[in-house]
Amino acid sequence: MPIRVNISGHMGVWPRRDGLWDLDQAMNDYLQDRGEVTWDGDEHYGPGWRVEVLLHGEPNMDEWVVGCAEYLRRWGVAPGPIAFLVWLEDEGRRSGQWRLVVPAE
Repeated sequence: MPIRVNISGHMGVWPRRDGLWDLDQAMNDYLQDRGEVTWDGDEHYGPGWRVEVLLHGEPNMDEWVVGCAEYLRRWGVAPGPIAFLVWLEDEGRRSGQWRLVVPAE
């Protein structure tokens, strides 16, 4: 069953990058064939940053969240906690939703 993950931070757009388009590209580079960045029509509005991904296969989510947070911090997202809202997607319906937060360093 596909796993959808909404990843967000509370800070604004960070220096050294060309905004959220770069974030989408960076996440596609990170995911490679393990998933894809999805677009829900409003994922880039609000005071912070946010990107949504669809993961293929059955990754170990504890390891995936830590690895993704480390990647995003190396890439240059603004400091602060990174939240991961995770749910299983079954024929377009959400089930089994949970939230994980990686604290600020």
